[in-house]
Amino acid sequence: MSGSQNKKVSPYLIYISAAIITVILANFVFNFFSNYVRKQKNDPAPITKPVCRKTTIKTPAPKKPLPAQTENTPKPPAAQQTPAPAPIPTPAAAPEPIIPPTFILSGIFIADNDAYAIIDNKVVRKLDKVHEATVQKISLEGVELDYKGVLVKIRKPK
Repeated sequence: MSGSQNKKVSPYLIYISAAIITVILANFVFNFFSNYVRKQKNDPAPITKPVCRKTTIKTPAPKKPLPAQTENTPKPPAAQQTPAPAPIPTPAAAPEPIIPPTFILSGIFIADNDAYAIIDNKVVRKLDKVHEATVQKISLEGVELDYKGVLVKIRKPK
């Protein structure tokens, strides 16, 4: 029984050693890939102190006003002056027709004195808004919406 005896190694020592080796290996891999990505982006170095430059904006010098006509300047005779042409009237552009979006009515619920509808996956009541449209009426036949002044009727699904 000399120095070559088999000593048992504690399993906790193995777990702690494995955890330390894993952390060191993960740190090495992370640093390797972060430097690799930085070199690909052509970043010269990590964040450095920002350089501030003073910027001056040059404004153009004000223009000299044109000299006004004086009494000494000759004026053209009245016969040679031509009147300005009359503006050409442009036809009024016809307003574009209002096209409401497509509404999907999934269901109608009427209970007591309250009516609900599911339009575009949203539960609505009278006077609620759906895509800029206001619910005007909910009945068993369908729903009426006011979209920018246009009455839109949606019939219940069959």
